[in-house]
Amino acid sequence: MESKQYITVFGATGRVGGAVLRLLSQAQMPAVAVTRNLDKTTEMPGVQWMAAEMAARDTLYRTMENSSTVFLASATDEQMVEAQCNVIEVAREQGVQHIVKLSSAMADPDASLFIARAHGQIEEQLRSSGLAGTLLRPNGFMQNWLLGVAHTVKTQRKIFEPTGDGKRTYIDMLDIAEAASKILMKPSQHKGQAYLLSGGEAINYYELAALLSTVLQEDVVYVPVSEEAARLQMEQRGLPSWAIETFLAYAAEQRQHQAGWISPDLPVLLGRPPRTAASFISAHKYAFQ
Repeated sequence: MESKQYITVFGATGRVGGAVLRLLSQAQMPAVAVTRNLDKTTEMPGVQWMAAEMAARDTLYRTMENSSTVFLASATDEQMVEAQCNVIEVAREQGVQHIVKLSSAMADPDASLFIARAHGQIEEQLRSSGLAGTLLRPNGFMQNWLLGVAHTVKTQRKIFEPTGDGKRTYIDMLDIAEAASKILMKPSQHKGQAYLLSGGEAINYYELAALLSTVLQEDVVYVPVSEEAARLQMEQRGLPSWAIETFLAYAAEQRQHQAGWISPDLPVLLGRPPRTAASFISAHKYAFQ
């Protein structure tokens, strides 16, 4: 590899990171894709895969030795602060110039909630590193509907959520990836920026049920549930306490009508309106049938 012409992508097998890689490849931008397991990789023109473990700092040096820019995302787990801070520290040592971090709209280093606190602490580490950085802070992901919502729609034609009639401006992860790839290709234009990312429309689960009913041509019903019922269901599934508390806080924010804000940042970055919930449901109809 030639000196400092690469973009290193962490979280390269995730939904956002994988889409970022595809866009960089299509744009003929040379990239290093980092993964724990090379068996999960997909060959793409201009992409070199490397195995590394973000929590094992010594494995990271070669992934950034010829890169000027880094896309930073990882699994959400109890190691994420250590893992992402390792990347930031090694990036600084290797002469990386700019990091684009996928963060959260809830990021706050002093938050009581784990995910908000973790992202806030990583953001602080990036700021104190001396590296140029750009933060992407999304409000919510449409792809989350492909998990629990899709399962109950498939099996019962019902949606069970503790959000009342509260709305959220969900985002298609493909839009986040497109915005990230544009920043990675021209990072100097976005130095020091923190972008709040939202969809272009606020939607609640009554409206999502109506969209699904139209697409599936069968009645789908939203059944609001209590916070207690949601907690019990997650405990029965064996989710860790930090994940349960974060989900319930996220749901409470929506239930209390605090998540329906619309930011201008995403359409400016994309040069077009964000994808809609209707287009997402149509594209993923198979997941709900």
